[in-house]
Amino acid sequence: MDDSDDDMDEVNEMMPPPSKTQKRKTGTKGPMNLYYPQKPKEGAGDSLSNERSRKLLRDRVVGAFARWVYDAGLPFNCVNAKSFKKVIDYIGEYGPNMKPPTYHEVRVTCLKKEVEKVDEIVEEHKVQWSKFGCSIMMDKWTARNGKMVINVLVNSPKGSLFLGSYDASHSSTDSTKMYNLFERTIESIGKDNVVQVVTDNASENVKAGQTMHGTFPHIYWTPCAAHCINLIFGDIFKINPYASVFSKATKMYAYISQRPLLLNLMRKFTNERNLVRPGKTRFATAFLTLHSFYMQKKNLRSLVTSNEWKQSKHAKEIAGKEVARNIISPSFWNDVCKALKVGGPLIIVLRLVDGEKKLPMGYLYEAMDLCKESIAKAFGGDERRYEKVFKIIDKRWSDQLHRPLHAAGHILNPGLYYKNAAAETLDGEVWDDYISCLEKLVPDPNLRDKMSVELGKYRQADGTFGKESAIRARDRLSLDHILKQILPPGLEVPSSFETIGHIAHLNITDELLPYKDVIAKVIYDKNYPRIQTVVNKVGAITNEFRVPKFEILAGKDDMVTEVKQFGATFKLDYSLVYWNSRLEHEHLRLVSKFQSGETVFDMFAGIGPFAIPAAQNGCAVYANDLNPDSIRYLKINAEINKKLRLIALRNSVAKHIGRNYLKTMRSKKYLTERHATLQDSGTHL
Repeated sequence: MDDSDDDMDEVNEMMPPPSKTQKRKTGTKGPMNLYYPQKPKEGAGDSLSNERSRKLLRDRVVGAFARWVYDAGLPFNCVNAKSFKKVIDYIGEYGPNMKPPTYHEVRVTCLKKEVEKVDEIVEEHKVQWSKFGCSIMMDKWTARNGKMVINVLVNSPKGSLFLGSYDASHSSTDSTKMYNLFERTIESIGKDNVVQVVTDNASENVKAGQTMHGTFPHIYWTPCAAHCINLIFGDIFKINPYASVFSKATKMYAYISQRPLLLNLMRKFTNERNLVRPGKTRFATAFLTLHSFYMQKKNLRSLVTSNEWKQSKHAKEIAGKEVARNIISPSFWNDVCKALKVGGPLIIVLRLVDGEKKLPMGYLYEAMDLCKESIAKAFGGDERRYEKVFKIIDKRWSDQLHRPLHAAGHILNPGLYYKNAAAETLDGEVWDDYISCLEKLVPDPNLRDKMSVELGKYRQADGTFGKESAIRARDRLSLDHILKQILPPGLEVPSSFETIGHIAHLNITDELLPYKDVIAKVIYDKNYPRIQTVVNKVGAITNEFRVPKFEILAGKDDMVTEVKQFGATFKLDYSLVYWNSRLEHEHLRLVSKFQSGETVFDMFAGIGPFAIPAAQNGCAVYANDLNPDSIRYLKINAEINKKLRLIALRNSVAKHIGRNYLKTMRSKKYLTERHATLQDSGTHL
């Protein structure tokens, strides 16, 4: 058999090449075919077969890769690394029979190349340091072996670059040694390139910063904003009721989590949700834990009133009785709400200053003002209820957070400056800090004079600053992007809101209620002046007029607005009458069916979204609504749109007058094309 095959091969090799009229048979494909897409074979069966084959091949590759991950002990999220996709692409381009990298290649050859690439990246960063300046950041932490380590990073518009680590086990509390570290780092980067050194608020760092000011007068020492916010949390959780409520919540969770059967029972009632949510800091964890308790309030109460709880030994234990008593107690939940009202705005500031996606320098002033406004509003403006909290915040702000660099960042942030300037809310203190910052960082008076001229153009939005593209760029981040950065992870970001003239109507879920004021402020700032009032619906609709109750979260207290539809103008008080902007297409669909000369009977007319356009089309309109405020605004809208003579108005119950109206109109032969609109049922008579 093998000999005959060999003979045939030899015969084929000796055969002359086929003529142009002969078809060349497809031979064995060479390696070049791997780089070109192959012409698919005809037929649906072949296509499905190829798809199944590719799926089987991929499953085999993924399975082999997963086994390698398990064997090597790699974390599963390594597949999310951007570099991993390149690995797959390059292996696919190479094709079959690729030899895996050797130990020497990974450890020596490739490592040297990566070091060279990192050196190139460092050089790129150095260019930015000399051009724009940079900040030195020192982060102190304790390793598992007990050593105190200080990581040194350099931040610039190019990003953050890790510079090195230092063993500070014997020097972390020595201000002289910390100053020496400051000095060495500044000299290695270049003293003219450094704007500030950022550390935590430890006393040795404060003293080292003061010493540094004498040696390098143009460089700021700035306390870490995230550490300051964390200390504010710590101070607040030392006073009652915040200290006591967190202590109770901690004891309750400890009691439940240390008993596996009770823990499983709790998870049954909470839909497998846990009560502890870890945060970046200890006090952030405390707040998030209280938030989890609040979200599970109903389920926890169901737990301790269930038969499973009553029949268990936990209901008879002293600690178990205390847990049940706290969960049932209204005072416990009132204290939880108080803690959330204070902690919600603060946790947003913490996420802002501790985030990596958005530089906080130009936003801290605004964030702290908004934080205090939100807390005051959450307590109804009753200063006695938040006086102690404000004293803690103000003390930390005055002693640590209040820095000229933050003021300069606020002034030079166009997204905030122009709004605050228009509202005349810029404090004189901010300008004083900006000027002192300028004098410290720019010692040359001639250069400062030139910058003052440019600042004048910036303040007046002259030249480039006033161009349309520059104005749009003031708020280039989307609403969704901003809220995702400042809200705690895991929460669903509000994606939309209803717009009624200058009013934005929100329906904020229970889990977002602690952050409602911040959400409203962001929506207001992003959409002003189009949006001038932001409201949230409170509770369920209970009145017969279907008008919800609202609370004003941001902007002016003005619920009277105007809406335009189909060329008509509708004036309304959104707190008194029903309006739904989402029904615009339904309004248009029905009105388009009305013909001039027809008679329309609208028993639930509201302020006229059907009646006014129908009258504009030349219809005789009979309009009724139970809500007297709706009829009042319907009359106003008829006058605004000059259609009063075409509309007969009534304020009564629809079922009492419907038949009488229809009989009257039929007797007068108005209903030749019977178009009586029943909005609630969608029926046409």
